[in-house]
Amino acid sequence: MTSCSAPTKPNVKMKTAFVLLAAVVAFVSAHRGNSTPEERACRDVLKPSEDKDAMKANVETCIAEQDGLQAIIDGLKPERDGERPEGGRGPGGGRRPGGGRPGGSRGGRHGGHGGNPIHLLEENGNTEEATALKTCLARLNGHLTSDGSFDVTAFQEELTTNVAGTDQETNVQLGIDNCPTDALTNFDVHEYMKCVMAYCATGAAPTE
Repeated sequence: MTSCSAPTKPNVKMKTAFVLLAAVVAFVSAHRGNSTPEERACRDVLKPSEDKDAMKANVETCIAEQDGLQAIIDGLKPERDGERPEGGRGPGGGRRPGGGRPGGSRGGRHGGHGGNPIHLLEENGNTEEATALKTCLARLNGHLTSDGSFDVTAFQEELTTNVAGTDQETNVQLGIDNCPTDALTNFDVHEYMKCVMAYCATGAAPTE
């Protein structure tokens, strides 16, 4: 599988959108259902505003530049038009025998992440492809050092800049100071941001 190449000068606004989008995805994943006022405030201050299309294009670029990856992702998406994975709703709206939500997650074995390709790949055991996709996204967004590792310091500095002057600045800084960076080292921005978002909302580490 081939890896994507980086533009010579990553777009700064796109890099910011990458950070913010990861934060919102982490928030939605960690706080389904009712949320506290503090959680909503974190969501609002970190919510991406204008670069969703650019981020989508980045994802599509990385998928297209890795041979066969689109076909793998398409094969993992839940079927539509009346056909659902086992345990979903079949034609006529009835639940298939033995149905339900395996493991309590929405969307059966494909996960409840709205078709997020990285999560689809990871949840179905395609870890090599997921890592390649995350690495490509990090490269396109300027989050790689010269030796190809994730630039943790630059990422944290961007996050600090994004919340400067907001009511959440102190708690987000607590997250930056206390959240383990192992996830970033492994290109898992989503997992790292789950921890930062917990600090943002509560001033403490996540409980799960």
